[in-house]
Amino acid sequence: MVTTTIIFLEKMDSFSILAQGVGLAFVTFLIPIAVMIFKETEFQDLDRNVILDHVLDVRFLVTSLALLILSPFLWKMHLSALVWIGFFVWILSIAFLLETLQTCYQWNKGGKFQLRFSYLKRLGDLKDMEESWRSVWNAEKTNSQNERKFFEIFTSKIDSFLNNKEEHLNAAFRLLDDFELFIKNRPINFLIFLEKFFPKILEWHFKTWSKQEEHLRQDGNQDIWINYNGILRVLGDIIKKIEERILKEGSAHSFFKYLEAHTQSIEICKNKQYLKDLFDIICPTFFDNIADSPERYDIWHHYLPEDWKVTKEDFQKKSTIVTSFLDNFIRWAEGRIIRPESDFDRKLENVASELFPEVDPDAWSLILIFVLPFHDIQNESKSIIEHKKTFGHIGRIRTGWGEYSVERHIADEKQEINNTIELSMLIFEPVFTEKNLEKYITELKALESEYGKKTNEERKRLKLLNLFEAMKDNVVPKVSK
Repeated sequence: MVTTTIIFLEKMDSFSILAQGVGLAFVTFLIPIAVMIFKETEFQDLDRNVILDHVLDVRFLVTSLALLILSPFLWKMHLSALVWIGFFVWILSIAFLLETLQTCYQWNKGGKFQLRFSYLKRLGDLKDMEESWRSVWNAEKTNSQNERKFFEIFTSKIDSFLNNKEEHLNAAFRLLDDFELFIKNRPINFLIFLEKFFPKILEWHFKTWSKQEEHLRQDGNQDIWINYNGILRVLGDIIKKIEERILKEGSAHSFFKYLEAHTQSIEICKNKQYLKDLFDIICPTFFDNIADSPERYDIWHHYLPEDWKVTKEDFQKKSTIVTSFLDNFIRWAEGRIIRPESDFDRKLENVASELFPEVDPDAWSLILIFVLPFHDIQNESKSIIEHKKTFGHIGRIRTGWGEYSVERHIADEKQEINNTIELSMLIFEPVFTEKNLEKYITELKALESEYGKKTNEERKRLKLLNLFEAMKDNVVPKVSK
């Protein structure tokens, strides 16, 4: 037995030289492979992290190479236990290095994306996570299947971070901020046709808004509230950029379908303040871009829900969405009316006509110019008459089956005027009181000789006079004689 052990140890002693040579061979072989896989990368920081921490796993690789080279020295100590330990360590090192070579082969033979996905799923270091995801969203040419997979992994990370832990909220803010920064690199199909993308953004927006409101009502950690508020602002910017792109590039049908479905969920329907805050984000971007959209006709008449438009019936229902559209329109239109940039405001023309589908565009434009910038100043009537009218010039196109008679045309115009009067008195009730209307009518009659008969000013004076007299008839009941 002793003789057998001595022979075994002598053989192991001579084999140790060969074992060390194998270790050096692995070092020599891995160097050019490492250089090669670092040479061409698509995602820069992501690929660097994947290669260092996942493909090569450099920290474990260095340890394995060191053990591969050093473990044979244990064999020369002629202690049976150490020999077996050294041999076992050497075998494990060989196994790890072979696995590393296999992973390198997978990387170079088209398995990059699977390795990237695997790395991102298990990534826990927040600094590496931020670098890696910034690299993903900075890339411009990722096919739709891989883009979808990236977003699924990204979604799981954000979902797990939207809790009350400050460290996680900071990470969610940075990840979403980077995504918002590079959203221009995402194809429109990704932004709106990926079923789980826009609905997920809206879901995060409501969840974050709810968390912010919850912490606002509490006397807890204000830093948590600040973090939720920051995330909410970033999500709002993402929604605006998506909306702007779909209005400019098309595919608006899905955008409004998902948005309507979001607003109809039971939990959100009950929360009027959230709906108001959401449409404070949606409306200004919509007004700024709808007139230039290649799909503007379909958006106004097919994609935008009819009960979101401002009509007498929907206004009286006190719909939160209708009120939000109206309030945002008034703020948006007022600036354009006060400081007109040209003789014809195409954007204001389009929105003022389509958002208020029952009114007469010309009469409605005069009412808006009167109410918004010139109310409560000396002689409002003279000011509006002489102010540049940049919208309300295009009447409605009337179509129908069979003959469209002159009588029918006149009746439709009269109905639109009545609709304009009724809606104006509902929306701007404090402006069109009996006392104010008498004052406006007096001012307009006093200007009878101020302008020539065929001038635009005189046309506007007469139309306003007719409108205000009709309003006064509605306000003051007629006394029977």
